[in-house]
Amino acid sequence: MKALLASLLLSAAAFAQSPSAQPGPAIITFNRADAAHCKVALAGGKPLLETTYDGTTVAIGMPQNRGNGDFSVFVSVYRVAEGTVKVVPKSFAAVYSDPGHTRFPFFDMGAELEMAARARALAEGQSGAGEQLDMGVLNHASHPPSGAATTIGSSGIPSDTQMPAVLSPAIFLHPATLKQGAGVSGFVFFRKPKKAKVEITPTGMLDQIDIPVNGVVFRF
Repeated sequence: MKALLASLLLSAAAFAQSPSAQPGPAIITFNRADAAHCKVALAGGKPLLETTYDGTTVAIGMPQNRGNGDFSVFVSVYRVAEGTVKVVPKSFAAVYSDPGHTRFPFFDMGAELEMAARARALAEGQSGAGEQLDMGVLNHASHPPSGAATTIGSSGIPSDTQMPAVLSPAIFLHPATLKQGAGVSGFVFFRKPKKAKVEITPTGMLDQIDIPVNGVVFRF
């Protein structure tokens, strides 16, 4: 991912953070030069890009190309200030690195795994609908949330991150309403639109990720 990799490697003259002036939602773009609001944090030894704006901290890990047009991204959202914010994963989106800048919408991989588990349980005549489905070792640090808001560190990054060997619905980012001092984290998936003709190569990467939170788009 050129934009995110550049954020990790390059710096520029510092500037004051401000939302974009274009019509529509305010857009806060990650920039390493704005050290007061943007930084690279570490969780489980893995780098996360982190932006704080208007009392909310959003951090993401580097996207992983999962094949078949799927990308997974670890996302953490933490409410620093008073008031509440809503986290709605289905509003997240990404842009692929092709010349047409194909937009990849959020895909509810957690729901798909749950349905697959139920189908397998029915086929086997068992009641283990909630069992974990092996998806291979992830190259991210992850914090399996319960789906409800949880209190995490002031940086917005859970302190007990770990490397999961499997993916299950429990480790995906779920919708949540966050009050001051609370956060939620987990994996989100983006999938190539069915009608898109863009070819996803094994080394293909996302160029942009948008995380809307309460009318503000955190762009990485």
